[in-house]
Amino acid sequence: MSKFNIVLCACRRAERGALVGSFFGVVEGFARAAGMAALLFVCPLAAAQSADESDMVIDKINFRFEGPRNVSEDAVAAHLKLRKGMKFDAKSLDQSIRSLYGTGLYDFIDVQRSRGSDGKMDLTVVVVAKYKIAQVAFKGNNEFSSSRLQREIESYAGSTLSEFQVKRDVDKLLEYYRKKGYSLARINYTIERNDENGTGAVIFDIDEGGDIQIQNIKFTGDPNAEKSYGFFERLGNTLFGIGDSDDVNSLKLLKQMKTDTWIWLVSHLTDNGRFKDEEFQADLENLRKFYRNNGYLDVEIDEGKVKFEFPDPDEPGDMDIIINVDPGKQYHVGKVTFKGNKLFTSEKLWPFVVLNDLGEGKVFSPEKVDAAMEEIRTFYGQYGYIDTIVRAIRRPNLDTGRIDMEIE
Repeated sequence: MSKFNIVLCACRRAERGALVGSFFGVVEGFARAAGMAALLFVCPLAAAQSADESDMVIDKINFRFEGPRNVSEDAVAAHLKLRKGMKFDAKSLDQSIRSLYGTGLYDFIDVQRSRGSDGKMDLTVVVVAKYKIAQVAFKGNNEFSSSRLQREIESYAGSTLSEFQVKRDVDKLLEYYRKKGYSLARINYTIERNDENGTGAVIFDIDEGGDIQIQNIKFTGDPNAEKSYGFFERLGNTLFGIGDSDDVNSLKLLKQMKTDTWIWLVSHLTDNGRFKDEEFQADLENLRKFYRNNGYLDVEIDEGKVKFEFPDPDEPGDMDIIINVDPGKQYHVGKVTFKGNKLFTSEKLWPFVVLNDLGEGKVFSPEKVDAAMEEIRTFYGQYGYIDTIVRAIRRPNLDTGRIDMEIE
């Protein structure tokens, strides 16, 4: 601690002492008076010496490196706004330290001040530099090249070594593997530091775990969708519509999903049949939307009830997916009426309802309702009423169990 700091500390202690009470009022008053006297005597001296510090000329600037030395004195000096022969300025010193920290190359910066025998000021810059990455290596990556994996992370040779960033890079690599269908992948890392030159090698140790190949996708909870179809039945349905019906079935549900079963030879080319979590989450939402548009407005497909089974212990990568569906009640269209249509009669607008299959008794579909409203808006726009607002007000009819609609 410099002599100036000692004086200031004495000043602060005196000030605190002046405010501390004692056991007796007389002693308290004496202490307060003594403290004030100390302040009057010492604080002007501290202020005078602080003023003297700002008038001192810098004689020497020394550098002391602690830990790895992978930066030069010139690199540190380039950020200093103080030079030999200049008057000391606390503001410039603060800006210099901020500038050094801003480079991201240092863990710790301190500037120590001392008075030389000639009354001038000497500065000692204490530097603790961060390690730099000498090499980034990948081990165990058989499916993807090291150069491909390097593009997924932010750590690279020549950059500052940050263990926090390395951990984030592990998460990014895991995310990449899972997107590619390798949900069993595990990744660890090691950092080998060289204290002599201040560098470190980052090594990612990858266990790809093999890709998960989906053998079957099954549905439970909805009797209409519990029947499973083989590959040739699905192919016939896709090409010729074989097995199509108006009811919900597993064939229709599978068409809503990107997640598909593994097909030998084909999947190697298309990348289908591998489990990808992000893709599967979107599939579940598409299934919910499909059910709602088929009248099952209260459908529940709980992600927590989805089962992933590995039935063959000899093939740990073969997986079956079982999706539980609670369809609830299927709703139908009740009475459809128009309101506020002064320009065109209800009979003129009725074809938009029929063409979208929204007549009374038809399966209620939010998607078809939206399409009908959009077509009516377009119809009005053809006659110059481009700002026409059309909306369908839905009212559940407790007597009929259907959904009545008022289009206004």
